[in-house]
Amino acid sequence: MTVDPSWHLAVALVALLGVAVAWSVLGRLQLGRSMVWAAVRAVLQLAVVSLIIVVALTHVLAALAFAALMFVVAVWTTAGRVEARRSIGWVALAMLVGVVPVMAVIFASGVMPFTGVAIVPIFGIIIGNAMNGHTLICRRAFATLREEHGLYEAGLAIGLVRSEAIGEMIGRRTRESLLPNLDTTRTVGLVTLPGAFV
Repeated sequence: MTVDPSWHLAVALVALLGVAVAWSVLGRLQLGRSMVWAAVRAVLQLAVVSLIIVVALTHVLAALAFAALMFVVAVWTTAGRVEARRSIGWVALAMLVGVVPVMAVIFASGVMPFTGVAIVPIFGIIIGNAMNGHTLICRRAFATLREEHGLYEAGLAIGLVRSEAIGEMIGRRTRESLLPNLDTTRTVGLVTLPGAFV
């Protein structure tokens, strides 16, 4: 099944954006302008990316280059969301440690062929999930460290080293970053449909 990019699609997208903005106004979320900008940006990005993907899907090196670009954008986005652009190298390393083993298992095992058609969507899914997970955990961890600084100091006072004190504070919140992916896995076939997603 394909979606015909006709004026009907444009009307539907504008209507859906209008509904989202209306709910933002009614809920006093103050996200209306951000929603409109995100939608305009998404349309422009998809137009440009669709041209690039045509090449990436047919050439392995182009697909790998596109995957690298996806990774750079994901790292930049996560670092910005958690206000850690000065530590972008650490953000990249943390995400790389999550993405590389998964990609190695998927392609080295032969589950997916090492072709452009497989590389682009699989890398996109894994990098996207890594970006979301890292953003969630870092935002929660940094908020915890700011709000519960007294607990950190108490940990140091009882003899914990710095990394142990931090670990005690954010360890219980680390699992929260995995909940969206766990929920998606638990409800696969009931709520989420992998075929449609890919």
